[in-house]
Amino acid sequence: GRLTIKKLINDVPFRRTLNSLCDLIQAPLPRPELHLVAFSDMPGRFAYPLLSNANMLDQSLNRSQKDAVRLALAAGEIALIHGPPGTGKTHTLLEIIRQFVRQGQRILVCGPSNVSVDNLAERLGKLRSMSLVRVGHPARILPGAAKYGLDYQINSKDKSERSNAIREEIDVLTLFLQQCTVNEDHRQLGAQIKKLKRREEAFRPKEADQIIAGAQVVLSTLNGAASPVLASSRVFFDVVIIDEATQTTEAECWIAAQKAPKLILAGDHHQLPPTVMSVGDPTLNVKRGSRRGPEQLQFTMFERMREKLDKRFCQMLTTQYRMNQQIMKVSSERLYGGLLVADESVAKHVLSSLPHVRETKSTRAPIVYINTAGCGLRESQEETQFRKAQGSMLDQSEVRSKVNVGEADLAVLY
Repeated sequence: GRLTIKKLINDVPFRRTLNSLCDLIQAPLPRPELHLVAFSDMPGRFAYPLLSNANMLDQSLNRSQKDAVRLALAAGEIALIHGPPGTGKTHTLLEIIRQFVRQGQRILVCGPSNVSVDNLAERLGKLRSMSLVRVGHPARILPGAAKYGLDYQINSKDKSERSNAIREEIDVLTLFLQQCTVNEDHRQLGAQIKKLKRREEAFRPKEADQIIAGAQVVLSTLNGAASPVLASSRVFFDVVIIDEATQTTEAECWIAAQKAPKLILAGDHHQLPPTVMSVGDPTLNVKRGSRRGPEQLQFTMFERMREKLDKRFCQMLTTQYRMNQQIMKVSSERLYGGLLVADESVAKHVLSSLPHVRETKSTRAPIVYINTAGCGLRESQEETQFRKAQGSMLDQSEVRSKVNVGEADLAVLY
């Protein structure tokens, strides 16, 4: 008979998310108030005094950014930071993290992707004002954040005296092994070295726990927050901060959110939503492409909390530093209630403002519209001939489906 090998996707992230939801139902949170605010009629509350302008570490923050910092510090359980494009959301989060560190609190910072987490790790590392560790597979950490990685710190930190003694013994036995000519002695030395290496490896989890316990800020992806190294460390956090919270599902947010009594969500629900392939529960009459609502996975925790909580618990950043005011105007009016304001540094900048750019009608205009009516896609004659030649070169036996007859008759790389 025919055998078929089919590669399956890694189901670990899904199992971690499912386990997190089971824990959310069965196990008590570090403080029940966060659970009650999220799932009952209990309102949010302000538990701490508002920070004064004089106590801001970064005096360059604008008014809405400072208000976001105050909200994050004063909120008792949940605070939302709404950051439209170019408004300095990450810059604001850096100040929030620094303020928590100054108060002696321990923070878990998470994001849906490695890139979002590494970006924060790099920028926090440049401040040189806190100890931090990035938990995650070394191969998935960007080069700029590699030195903050847990594995890097384990390999570079000073070993304990006992660990050093084991390493020295391994080195000596390895030298003897290389010079050994008697088979029996060779086997005994090899067995001793393996035993010592197992003992040395046993120190690694302890060293990981020590590094994580000593870090003021721990960073990981949301799914990485359920990794064995964080689960086994039993470290308690005072605050969990989730960046790009609108790009992930609520279920995944709870993997990290259960690790502290206070949660800060930052994102923008008008930008990229979570990637969800499921069409939803058919009993709810939900169809793909329909308006996002609480019954759908695309409806994020950020959006649900934004609708549930008092408006005082959501601070929108309103000054943007990216777009000409004419470009900003469209999105501001259609998505953000006309609240966005362009900073003076970018309000009127155009291409001709850049060095080495010649001033023309097009480079002076902040927006150029191109009429494409009636301009269908047309392949050049050379492209058409190339595709015909490429198709004729393909051996039909090579492109025939290897899984099910008729599943695919022809596959051409485009």
